[in-house]
Amino acid sequence: MPYILSTINILQALGIGAFGLILTAFTLYFLFKQSKSIQASDGTRFSTEAQCREYETILLKINSIYQSMDPNAQSDTYGIQSSFISLLFDKGFKEPKTLIKYKNDFQIITDILNASNILD
Repeated sequence: MPYILSTINILQALGIGAFGLILTAFTLYFLFKQSKSIQASDGTRFSTEAQCREYETILLKINSIYQSMDPNAQSDTYGIQSSFISLLFDKGFKEPKTLIKYKNDFQIITDILNASNILD
């Protein structure tokens, strides 16, 4: 091993040292760059505040649907029927005709989720 070190001239040693410093600098840059993300209330991370705000808006609407799962609730949330919410979370859609019956409610949920392309 000492023989190999003695055969490296000063320019080669400086080149290896410079390469190591550059590699370390790039590694640190990318590590710190990724840590500058915005965190939503549920822990989801985004790279911009605009994406986070859009996600929070969608999350607020979806959470209100989840909170309206009370089977005794008579009021519709965003125009979604309470019977649809009950089927969605508890019983499921076992027949195609039931699925077709609630196509408008599915469209409302789809519209809420497609409010932006932040999840892509």
